[in-house]
Amino acid sequence: MVDQKIDTDLPRLVCDPKSLANFLFSVYLHMFKDDTPSIGAPLLATVGHYMRSGFVAFLALVKERVETNWTEAMKHLMYCVGTDNTLLMGLSNYQDLICHLYLCGLYDVESLFVDRLERIRGTDDRFNGWNDIPSVVCVILVVPRQHIKVLEDMDPDAIRTPTLQCESKGSTFYNIHASFQAIFGDIQASEVEGEPIIALNEDPAGWDGNSPLIVTFYMPSWILTHAPTDTQIGLFVRSTPRVTESLRDTLGFLLPVYETSLADTEHLHISPHRPNNGREIFRLRELGITSESKLMSDGGGRGKVVIKFDPSGGKITTITIRDIVTAEGAVESLRNGAHVSRESLSDSCSLVTFEGYRKEFIFPFPVLGSQSKTRIARRSSYIEVESPIRADFESGLDFDLDPFPVACDPKPINILNIHYINLDVLPALHLPLETGKCEWLSSHLEMTVFERVGDSDQQRPPSDGGTLNSLKDNIYRLFIRACGLEDPHPMSKAFMLCNPSHGMRGQTLIMVNEVRLDLCAHTVVLDACVIPITKENNNRITPLLSELFSNDITEIITSDAETRAWRRLLPVLAERCRTWEHSETCEYLTKGIPIDLDSFISGPLCGCGRGKDLGSFTTVPEWTILRQDATRIAIGPLFGFSSDAAASIKEKMNAIRDSILRSRLASDASVDVEGCAQCADRGRPVLQACSVCKSVKYCSRGCQKTHWKIHKLQCSPAT
Repeated sequence: MVDQKIDTDLPRLVCDPKSLANFLFSVYLHMFKDDTPSIGAPLLATVGHYMRSGFVAFLALVKERVETNWTEAMKHLMYCVGTDNTLLMGLSNYQDLICHLYLCGLYDVESLFVDRLERIRGTDDRFNGWNDIPSVVCVILVVPRQHIKVLEDMDPDAIRTPTLQCESKGSTFYNIHASFQAIFGDIQASEVEGEPIIALNEDPAGWDGNSPLIVTFYMPSWILTHAPTDTQIGLFVRSTPRVTESLRDTLGFLLPVYETSLADTEHLHISPHRPNNGREIFRLRELGITSESKLMSDGGGRGKVVIKFDPSGGKITTITIRDIVTAEGAVESLRNGAHVSRESLSDSCSLVTFEGYRKEFIFPFPVLGSQSKTRIARRSSYIEVESPIRADFESGLDFDLDPFPVACDPKPINILNIHYINLDVLPALHLPLETGKCEWLSSHLEMTVFERVGDSDQQRPPSDGGTLNSLKDNIYRLFIRACGLEDPHPMSKAFMLCNPSHGMRGQTLIMVNEVRLDLCAHTVVLDACVIPITKENNNRITPLLSELFSNDITEIITSDAETRAWRRLLPVLAERCRTWEHSETCEYLTKGIPIDLDSFISGPLCGCGRGKDLGSFTTVPEWTILRQDATRIAIGPLFGFSSDAAASIKEKMNAIRDSILRSRLASDASVDVEGCAQCADRGRPVLQACSVCKSVKYCSRGCQKTHWKIHKLQCSPAT
């Protein structure tokens, strides 16, 4: 049994500041890749999932866990962001990014310095009369209700679910402010010694009332130092080709919900803080500045985790954990040349031992334990273990280790990587499902083997032999047979896991009670009972199987490696849904988890849950004779690592895209497109026509180059 004691102190992650900045920049590019639509994106555009404020929140988390020169890291990161030319809308969101960095106390760029504001101020800006101008201010935009009513009156199917954003623009700048708050109500504006005081009164009627929409967001103060009549601020629908097509006739091509001049003092107010929340900025910046105090501060390296990156800075390659030996006996033993041994206990835990010393090195990410290096400093009295990161859940997975770890110290028993579940409160499917109502379930289950399924009209190829793939495949088979989705085979309730090399008819009997919806995980789960067939109960159980089930048992063949994987998994499946208590004499405490991995003298499960709370198993009279041997379990689909299916998904999406492009190519040639043919942007500041055909327009040379693969099929000299 592995002692998985959890350290309550969060370890520091130590790394080089420039390497960290390069890594964070790669995350930034990945988060906002939708800022640069790919070929065909005007037809298949998706809504972006992230805002700059979300990236800043991620940076705040990183700062709490990383020991590095944060100022140097942020300086290099902002240089990368500011000079990047791969994201078409990157610079349009730059001011929003630096604004939220300031609000969270993570980094202040020079353009936010107060002395710079005084140098660039105009004589008639909105700050006249202010005693002090902060680095960022809150903009309060009052959107008249009739402008919202235009959208309210539209058909929901036509408007879909558009994304809103605030925008500010002038003759030399254009900025997007994606993070804002909105509420129906009215405001009361007053002044105290020349500075504005804004109070907000919410309309409890909300959508059912007639009050205007009050939109508030923060922006860098320098944007408002330009002449008010030259600066426009408004609430817009985020432009995507699909949204533009459905809303431009109603809102106009730029998709403004409401836009007004900075000189409009009735509908546009400026305040040092958000209405009714005067200490918001102070609290946010205080959190960012004081977050470092939450970390351990020992100065010697104990509890620190050193991470290294690949040359590109986009991936973490190795993790190194150092432990300083402090016990007098262990220090003396180490200096006298004691033999140091290391073994992998799981894919995230290594055990190092020598005379007087025993330490579990628990890594924050799965690692390749077989490739770990141990460094021994006998004079300095420390041990280091350096391990390569496991790139995905397929490479280097060793099922001799425990892929489903359980912590037992010595109790309570806690599973570590599968969530707990209450089977009795989850809704059960009424099976078999009617024809035409089961496609969603088939598609969902196929995602567990997606990378090997291929097209839906092709037969699934056999497993590639990997233990994890075989385990996923057979759990997939359990589900489709239990749901009656595998034609021409009927729905099955009883399954036997069989390994011919063990000389018994089967090793594990699984009987399905219900197929339930796992609501918290947005998936399905098999409510089932399991009876491990062992040398102790084989002669008693096996004769009953033919009598009870005749030929209705579905046999699932497993290899030796998969059999071991199942025996590691079954205790976890029982733990995740148990309603009973372990006894003081539980076998887990004396024999470990699982109890028996190879001998089959006894099963992998303890006896504490046998015959207890078996669900609808007890309502089947024929199964009563098996009740004393059954333990309730919850079997969920095993989904692969999210990147496993990326290539297959990309291939399918490319095929869909090409099909749509071919079907619309001819019609697109005759349509006078008002936006960029690649990204649907409005132009910076104007669109440029193709020099050959003169009919297709682009916002930049980069978009024209990207779109050429499509446009060259229809481009011909203008007549």
